[in-house]
Amino acid sequence: MKIEKLTIKGFRNFIDTTISFSDVSLLIGKNDIGKSNLIYALRLLFDKRISDSDLDLCDTDYNIFSKEKKIEIKVLLSSITESCLLSNFKERVKDGKIIIKYTNSVDEDYKFYSGYSDDTLSEMSGRTYIKRLDMKIVDSERDLFLFYKTEKKKLLLSSKDKLSAEQSSFDEVKKDSIQQSLNDLNGSICEMNYIKLALSDVNEELKGISNLTNDSTIKFTSGQVDADRMLDNIVLASCREEGDVTMGGRW
Repeated sequence: MKIEKLTIKGFRNFIDTTISFSDVSLLIGKNDIGKSNLIYALRLLFDKRISDSDLDLCDTDYNIFSKEKKIEIKVLLSSITESCLLSNFKERVKDGKIIIKYTNSVDEDYKFYSGYSDDTLSEMSGRTYIKRLDMKIVDSERDLFLFYKTEKKKLLLSSKDKLSAEQSSFDEVKKDSIQQSLNDLNGSICEMNYIKLALSDVNEELKGISNLTNDSTIKFTSGQVDADRMLDNIVLASCREEGDVTMGGRW
């Protein structure tokens, strides 16, 4: 399933606008031209976090330049092959396509419609279809990190489930080898003169603080001391001739 086209009428800064999407679309523009409003229009249709009270909207959501106090948000979905969606929408889907429309006005409550064409649109009882969808909005770097972390965990667990007994056994041996390599790496770091010198005074002072610290010392490490934890926190990287570059920021 993919979002093919979005039409927004009378909503915030949109008077009557239609946006066509490709398989991958990037929104670029200066501030206050409507990027966030476009995303919010999609959220009204698909975001489970938008409550019923949010769907009512408020006076400031109506376009001040529009003569009609009415809002219409319509999306065309195509390439629908998922059985859960086909069974939910049933005859409203045709040739893998469906239109979902949201309307609201100052005189009437909000309503949702769906159909395979404008002529076949009929009212639905709310957004019951979103229970079948796994669509997410990521609206901050923190949310992006959490989303990436969750999806990465799902991906790795799924791949583990597909391993044969022989492959799992190989991975366990390889993990033990990685652990030994980590131990060797951290041991080599501690042998470097400037690193030993940096903490020598600190460790001498710690010995006099408490008997609890007499059998331990503070040292610098690579930040990775446990193979299991390191593998749980692996990150995506772009492989280049000059070296790997980890991926971060907004993408």
